[in-house]
Amino acid sequence: MSGNYTIAIAGATGILGGLIARAVLHPPYDQIFRQVRILTRDVSSPKAQALKALGGAVELTEFNPVDELSVNNALGGVDIFISSLGRTTDEVHKIILGGLVKNKVKVYIPSEYGNDHSKNDFEVAVSTSKLGQQDIARKMGNGLLKVIAVYTGLFPETGLINSGIGPLLGFDQENLTYTTVGDPATRVTYTSVDDIAKSVARLSHLAIEPSTADSVPDHVTLSGAAVSYKDIAGFVEKATDERITLKSLDINAWREKMLKEPTLINVIRYLIGSGKMNYEDDNHNELVNPGQSLWKWKTVEEVIIEQHVSGEF
Repeated sequence: MSGNYTIAIAGATGILGGLIARAVLHPPYDQIFRQVRILTRDVSSPKAQALKALGGAVELTEFNPVDELSVNNALGGVDIFISSLGRTTDEVHKIILGGLVKNKVKVYIPSEYGNDHSKNDFEVAVSTSKLGQQDIARKMGNGLLKVIAVYTGLFPETGLINSGIGPLLGFDQENLTYTTVGDPATRVTYTSVDDIAKSVARLSHLAIEPSTADSVPDHVTLSGAAVSYKDIAGFVEKATDERITLKSLDINAWREKMLKEPTLINVIRYLIGSGKMNYEDDNHNELVNPGQSLWKWKTVEEVIIEQHVSGEF
């Protein structure tokens, strides 16, 4: 372990980005990354200052992704750039890529953390844009910039019951009714944000070290747990002693609706129902966490119990 790398994280004042920052500041990564550069529009914000307080390796750096000069200044001397910015326009992505290439950044982990677009049996703007951005990054990098797209399925913290987009995915806890697209027994991958952060830290280390860089593919898929709506209903019934009613919508009709109205929720619900967001049999879990020797993957049932105990439902 050289302990001489600089890692920069954009979006670190958000939930996932903040967890990634904390992961790389803990052993063994605190001995690998000599500097953890937090890129933010406002270095004086409470969230940025809270990260600064975590240790001497943290450096707060102003970063405006729509400003080419700001991007170039922020990426000087950086070895690894991790983005958790969420959706970015193609123009902003080009500005960031220009900075990565100009500053000879070696590893880039873009803000994916969702579905593996290559498994789609349709084309919508969101997926084609993200794949296009990846292609441009690899071409601009010309073999010198390693681009690692990380696919994780849904987040259990925000994709279940009353949390985040859960109600939009058919979880109606108030009426104790869960509505699926397709078969309620179809499984979908959920990966906890904590596990994603640990995985990204691990991938960063593997990808930057010459002895292990070749072991990291361009596309990395994680599967913390794979469960169905039927399974989730069972977990909730066990936690609450209340009976959940399962309903199902025709998947072919939903596909037609999704193609006419390719909103993010319509797309996600089709991917869930068609089984195209189930990565339990095709993933890189062993690469990032061999035999669960580094940590235990968090289960959906554990998250549901935590949410119930905390009063979220």
